[in-house]
Amino acid sequence: FQLPPGPRRELEKQVERKMGLSGTANNFKRTGHLTSILSIDPWERTHDQVTEVHAELSKIHTFEKIHIPPDAEIDLCKLVTLEVLSKSGMTAFREGDQSDKFFIILEGSIRLESRDRGYIGTLFEGDVLGELGLLHHHTRSATAWVEDPAQLLVLKKRDYDNKIKPLHVLSELSRVREFKVLSAFSGWTDEKLNALSIVTRDRRFAIGETVCKEGEDT
Repeated sequence: FQLPPGPRRELEKQVERKMGLSGTANNFKRTGHLTSILSIDPWERTHDQVTEVHAELSKIHTFEKIHIPPDAEIDLCKLVTLEVLSKSGMTAFREGDQSDKFFIILEGSIRLESRDRGYIGTLFEGDVLGELGLLHHHTRSATAWVEDPAQLLVLKKRDYDNKIKPLHVLSELSRVREFKVLSAFSGWTDEKLNALSIVTRDRRFAIGETVCKEGEDT
């Protein structure tokens, strides 16, 4: 007897999650009170508990990377749950999987690889992943491998579609308009600009803040 690929992969993921939850969670810096809050069902969290989650995500600069208004930040903090992947080599998702979750790395690191492109990059605490598949209804375009044991905040597709996706769509359209007025992108088609908007992120710098340093890797 052999399960079809879809159910088999779902069973593999359930086994991986159980391995992670029973692994080395006590080695994480953020075990304790925050983990206790995230284990509470979202609809049962108090205002103070949601505020604590928001403060923790602010410390690791998550909201600088997803650019949503304050009320949406609070909604996000109400709805996320915790997923622990405590062993190197585990996966958050695999290339070709259905896009059903949006992830924020609370701790650890995740390496992205695809069959066509090979190594894509490594993401660290505060980074987000999985939003492009949700935004554009694609299957996963890469596999997300655990490098260092990871704690991930997870937002389900239903909640992402209701609370975050409309804001990401507006952000993407705004970036396309900004690209169109830059001479560097003159002559680019709308299709190319849309593709560029998908893989770029805004970052705000305060007056006097260093953008990059001589000799740093780019």
